[in-house]
This record gives sequence, structure tokens and C-alpha cells, in this order.
Amino acid sequence: MQNLTDLGFAYIGECRAEFGRLRVDVARNGDRGPALYAFVSGDDLLYIGRTSVPLAKWLARYTEPTPTPKEVFRNRALLLSRLSVGQSVEIWALVDWEPVSHRGVDIDVPAGLEAALVRHLRPEWNAGQS
Repeated sequence: MQNLTDLGFAYIGECRAEFGRLRVDVARNGDRGPALYAFVSGDDLLYIGRTSVPLAKWLARYTEPTPTPKEVFRNRALLLSRLSVGQSVEIWALVDWEPVSHRGVDIDVPAGLEAALVRHLRPEWNAGQS
């Protein structure tokens, strides 16, 4: 997905359904956090989220039967639905950025970037978050 690569995101893995259960396979940067991550299916940007914990640990929450918070629970159902009809879902992540401060106050770059990207790229599953 060109927009994401231009922004510094890289492919890190994929989601799969096995026997009705969601599996998340993270091939690289799983130990990195904070991070932004995106679910992509074909040319469709489905969702952009962020985590302050290592990516693999956060994404594993999607595989739990009753994941929380509620957007994880909702996205898990959406992922399974998409996978059940044979569509693939890739996981992309952005783990590197420069620290930013304003007049001596550190800025939460992942939070600000997530909000800006949701407003700009309008991922389908982030509706109502901009």
C-alpha cells in the first residue's frame, strides 16, 4: 500500500483464520512499541491503531475470545468476517519516529500521528474517530 510506505509503515505480518479462530502472525518488529499499526486488505486501508506495548503483545489481544477494549473486540469480528470470505488481511506498522517537543513539553508522537492519519486517510473501521 503506497500511502503507508510513503509514511514509513512497513509490512510486519498477517491475520489468518483457522477453525473459526483468529491468528495474528507478526514476522518482524513484534518486540517494538510504542507503534502505530494498520490492517490492510488488498488496496483497502481498514484500520489504523496505536499501542504503547510491544506490537506482538498488543496484536495477540485480537486473538482472545473476549478481547478488550471494545474497538479490539469489534475489529476482531470484522477481521474474522473478512477472512471467512477468503480475503487476506496484512498488518503494517510504523515503529520509528523522531522525538518531538514544544517549548520543553514532550509530544506523544504516536497519538498525534494516529489522529492525523485517521483524519487524512479515513480508514473504514476508524469511522467516527476523526
